[in-house]
Amino acid sequence: NEQGKVIGQGTTDADGNVDIILTEPLKDNESIHIIATDQAGNSSQQEIDVGDVSAPLLQDAVINPKGEVQLSFNEALDAAHPPKVDDFIVMADAKAIVPSQIIIDGNHVTLVFNPPIYQGQNISVQYKDPTVANDLDGLQDMSGNDVEGFSQVISQNNSQIQNPSLPSTDL
Repeated sequence: NEQGKVIGQGTTDADGNVDIILTEPLKDNESIHIIATDQAGNSSQQEIDVGDVSAPLLQDAVINPKGEVQLSFNEALDAAHPPKVDDFIVMADAKAIVPSQIIIDGNHVTLVFNPPIYQGQNISVQYKDPTVANDLDGLQDMSGNDVEGFSQVISQNNSQIQNPSLPSTDL
């Protein structure tokens, strides 16, 4: 790493394929210096800039005035490779509801429902990453780092939509 500390070792096979095992995780935008030495003592060196290796983090979850789940993350997400609606488990008053649409815009993910979420409903949302590895489609940042699975009870329901099956409180 940048401090000159050895953070991994590796091997090269007969075809020149390199397999490196790291002893500590890489950090965002870290520069690493790789030195390869063969059995005869010949060595070659290469400097690599790591880039973004951190998973996006959920920062906030609310119900917006249109009755949609609004998730906010600490960095922009990849709208070109969205997750599937069944990657989410959303509960409204202990009943499962399925998003009809997922909208990714910058660092926000909006889960749209038909019918929408109503005023006063208790909502929880859970996201499950489809696999342990980085996926082609799933909640991920622009570098392909997957959002780790999460479960969140949403305490702020700002829905402006009244449940039509409940009596009106208008006078």
